[in-house]
Amino acid sequence: MEKWHDPESGRDVWLATGLDTWPSKLPWSCAGFGLMLLTEHVVDMEALVERAAGQGLALACVWGPASAVLEDQIVELVDTDVVTTSHPYETVAETLEIFVSMLPVTAREPECRAWCILAATPELAQSARRALDRRAAQPRPPT
Repeated sequence: MEKWHDPESGRDVWLATGLDTWPSKLPWSCAGFGLMLLTEHVVDMEALVERAAGQGLALACVWGPASAVLEDQIVELVDTDVVTTSHPYETVAETLEIFVSMLPVTAREPECRAWCILAATPELAQSARRALDRRAAQPRPPT
């Protein structure tokens, strides 16, 4: 998982590629996190969402043409303490702007200090890197 620092928001942002790469042990130490999912297709997210929910998922921001369908899947799989958004018409860069500026309006908000982008494909991961570069985010060595 790549680590970036976004100076505009002051947040650390992690970037992972591949829906099957979600770690069993997260690289951050806070109890809550936001997840931005980038995928161009409807995918089976049940195992990923259940694992992430158990790890402190507080915000799920979904990008792509099928994002509304995927957002509905997330809502069905998690409790009401998870804020969800879908972005079928925004670019990856526009969605990243929204994602890094959001705070989940839930009881988990004080614990939510990690922001992770999960890209379904290497091409979407590259789009996320370009969007991070445009924000002047800097890659950080893994901790």
